[in-house]
Amino acid sequence: MENEMNTNKGFTLVELLTVIAIIIILSAIIMANISGARAKARDAERIANLKEVQLALETYKQVYDRYPAAGCGRNQSWTGHGSSFGACAQYIAGTENITRLPVDPINTQQGYIYKVNLAGTEYKFMAYYSVEGEIVDANHEYARYPAGAGCTASMGGAQTKTYAVYHDVNPGNGAGGECY
Repeated sequence: MENEMNTNKGFTLVELLTVIAIIIILSAIIMANISGARAKARDAERIANLKEVQLALETYKQVYDRYPAAGCGRNQSWTGHGSSFGACAQYIAGTENITRLPVDPINTQQGYIYKVNLAGTEYKFMAYYSVEGEIVDANHEYARYPAGAGCTASMGGAQTKTYAVYHDVNPGNGAGGECY
């Protein structure tokens, strides 16, 4: 009788492995949901950074009657903090009203970039190829090439992972904010 009681105690190896497998599957599902939420939070941070810099650029224009030049002496070319765009810490020149220029939280190759025309009348500021939580199409509020702007460029690849803000005095001419 005592031997029968001892054999019925505890879990079998199959039962333990089943429970462990279930825990692993549930953990994977939860982690996928958490990482998706983190990506959306980083995207929201990118949009907030774009809005903040856009406000600072417009304030700069009110004071100096032009948008600031690109940093690191890069006239009429993209400049930014990622290695693909010059790895420039002060990628917008003369920005005393911007206390810090944003740096993308995870993307060190692309991230935030800025371009301005020589006259300082048009600019584009982008979170380039770093959007994680959504596909940006031409109808998105922060699209690189917005619908109805007269641009001939179609959005694909990096453009669908890019948020942008800009000012363009002559929309659709290909030289302004939205078409480059």
